Amino acid sequence: MSLQVKWGIVSHANKWAKLWNTALTDPDMDNLSIEDFGRWTKLLLYTKTHGEKGILKIIEPAKSFCLSMQVSSVKEFNEIAEKLPNITISCNGENFVTIFTFKNWYKYQIDDSKERVEKHREMQKSVTIQEKEKEKEKEKEKSKSKRENFTPPLLQEILAYCQERKNGVNAYKWFNYYQSNGWKVGKNPMKDWKAAIRTWEEKRKDEETVADRYKRI
Repeated sequence: MSLQVKWGIVSHANKWAKLWNTALTDPDMDNLSIEDFGRWTKLLLYTKTHGEKGILKIIEPAKSFCLSMQVSSVKEFNEIAEKLPNITISCNGENFVTIFTFKNWYKYQIDDSKERVEKHREMQKSVTIQEKEKEKEKEKEKSKSKRENFTPPLLQEILAYCQERKNGVNAYKWFNYYQSNGWKVGKNPMKDWKAAIRTWEEKRKDEETVADRYKRI
């Protein structure tokens, strides 16, 4: 959990900084005076605004920086900064340059929300694909179950169904045909023998219609 302390427009990467609420319980932070805690926070903001990847270079006399930190000189601030946690200081007296480096900058300050959103979306896509695959497997299992549960009808059942529909289908011929081909409709195993009879019924009607046309000719 973090408490984001934001100044200005949030959409710009250099317009906000994170101050984690663990700062309230961190012994190193808790031992700071209110003044030094404020300076540590200001240095964080200054680094976010004027630095790069947690590194801030200050060139003396840096009057605006000193004014912000309420010190008379960079040297005075460096003495204070020695007590500030999670910061390293490097001084080059010849060039009057001081470099402040925040430790674990990427962990605490980089905005990875876009990366997290993209990662979440990829995970959702993966879950969706897995769910679709599971649905396909279920459909395959249902289809397989239907095929396995199919029981070829008895000749008496076929005769009774054809008589019930009065369709003129030769029940003996139909029975012998499907019994000889392993009860398949085309290349697929038969699922519904009554539907197969109705298909023959329709074919018979079509053949009779064609035959009637030729008789008229």
